[in-house]
Amino acid sequence: MPPWDGVEISWHPLKANETDLASWVRAGDDVLLDGPRVTVTVEERTVSGLDWLQNRWREGGEMGVVLIGLIEAADGLTRPAFRDYWWDQHRPLANRLVPDTLAPIAYVHDYVLDDRASGEGFTWAGIGEMYERSLGTARQRGEWFESDAAKPVIADEERFLVRASRQVLVTDGEVLHDETVS
Repeated sequence: MPPWDGVEISWHPLKANETDLASWVRAGDDVLLDGPRVTVTVEERTVSGLDWLQNRWREGGEMGVVLIGLIEAADGLTRPAFRDYWWDQHRPLANRLVPDTLAPIAYVHDYVLDDRASGEGFTWAGIGEMYERSLGTARQRGEWFESDAAKPVIADEERFLVRASRQVLVTDGEVLHDETVS
């Protein structure tokens, strides 16, 4: 059982200062049922589906099924080295080998930053957000990863992440409020 009850993703202007962010974290504590909130700051890069995501942020409402993957860097890799490998090496390989019919509607890489706002002891170096067409498509992609065709992708994953520690949360996403996207 994961050590959390939920996941919240929020976006703040690049120029938000630490006081503004700390105020937001304290305000969110009012909705917690039990335990502390873990907050991390990430660099976000959209792999695919940027137009779809932007439309969802504007329209609000349901996002459908979202898989949130928490990924630990392989031993010896710094968070920046993990980021660079995931984006520059692994992403193009996976984009080439995973069948288009199994791709999510949108896919986002979040790279955990090495700064005070990221929190000490946060195990994961990366967070993947996969906005799915359906839970069935996600299952089919999982089945594909059991095939011989996926072996190069899996072998490459082992170069930069710890597969055994990966946590995947299956969620229903919903946009609650957005002031910044026009």
